[in-house]
This record gives sequence, C-alpha cells and structure tokens, in this order.
Amino acid sequence: HELAKNAENQENKSPESVVSENQNNSANESNAKAEKAPQKVYDYLPFISKENQNKIEELIVNSEQLKTQSKQLLEIAKRGVELAIEQDETTALAWIEKENKFVYL
Repeated sequence: HELAKNAENQENKSPESVVSENQNNSANESNAKAEKAPQKVYDYLPFISKENQNKIEELIVNSEQLKTQSKQLLEIAKRGVELAIEQDETTALAWIEKENKFVYL
C-alpha cells in the first residue's frame, strides 16, 4: 500500500518538485552518512595505554638515534676506504678508530 501511495503522490507533483525532493533526500542521506562515518572510524582505532604510548615513543626516539649513528658510521667507513686507497691501510684504520670515539654508541 505504501508504494501505491508514493506512486500516486509522485504523479500529482510537478517534475521540478520531484527532482528537487529527490536531491534533498539524497543530500540528507549523504549528510547522515558523513555524520556516522567518523564514529565508525573510531570504533576501529585501538586504545593505547599511557604506558604503551611511552614505550612506543622511546622506541621511536631510539630508532632515530640509531639511524643517525648508522649514517655517521657509513660516512666514517667511506672516508676510511678513501684514506686506505690514497695513503695506506694503517693510516686509515687509525683514523677510523679515532673517529669512532666521537660516534655515540
């Protein structure tokens, strides 16, 4: 019976009002979906305790420090090879040992 009533109502309306009504309904549905979407997103985000947040922060900081150290050590190694080629291996090894003391390990 509902479908028949809706069909009768549609027949009595002008085409412009039907289009306008459909656009309004579509816009309202989109807004309703947009309002619900953030709620659903939060349902999937895990709760992380302060203790775990601190552990994660510590690991990130440690990772950045190790990344910096690895870059420093790579530069020392590259320069050491250059010294070994240009001068001799003994000089290069002595320079590498001296430079490694400045790298935070």
